[in-house]
Amino acid sequence: MISSNYKLYIIGISAIITVLLIMNLFPAVFNFVDQAFLNDEYQLKGESKIDSSIVILYLSNSEIEALGGLPLKRTYYALVIDVLKELGVRAIGIDIAFYDANRKHPEYDILLSSVVKNAGNVVLSGYFRSVGDVMHDTTTQTIPELFTYQKISGTSWQKGSKISLPYSELLTSAQSIGHTHLIDESRVPLFIQSDDHLMPSFAFEVFRLGIGVKKTDIVSTPSFLN
Repeated sequence: MISSNYKLYIIGISAIITVLLIMNLFPAVFNFVDQAFLNDEYQLKGESKIDSSIVILYLSNSEIEALGGLPLKRTYYALVIDVLKELGVRAIGIDIAFYDANRKHPEYDILLSSVVKNAGNVVLSGYFRSVGDVMHDTTTQTIPELFTYQKISGTSWQKGSKISLPYSELLTSAQSIGHTHLIDESRVPLFIQSDDHLMPSFAFEVFRLGIGVKKTDIVSTPSFLN
């Protein structure tokens, strides 16, 4: 005689198998139901308050064309930085390649570098052409130690080679710099090793400046970062 608990067990297993078969045969039905529940959840939850502490400045194609097309004059970037500083922005991150100096209009470079230096809170970006387990000897530029962190003994980081940095006058005017390298187009290394130092990620440096933490206050060990 089959016990009642065993019958319930068989019924439960059969129900699960049936549901799995229906999900595979008619996935659109379950997607519709799932979306309906999700919409109801959003309606019950209501609108979330927008975090106004972070602002992303985005220029569409039409706006870029209105400003004269690419590359935009560096005086425009200088103007934006100056306005953001006047508004009291704590950290300004510029993920734009200023690798080459403007030979035709050096006055634009001088103005941008001056504004960045006066702002005192601008993070610029750099990019490693090669990142992997082995560091190559040839590099295009050397990262100033001012913008790096000391390598921690007992830790292993991806190694970067052939770093591209902003032109020298702008680089020395920045408050900080961070790499923008992606691994597998989805992961951003917190640090990338270059020689005996670590270059932080661009987002990490913007966040650090935004919350007012000094580099010397960053405590790191092989197991955690604080």
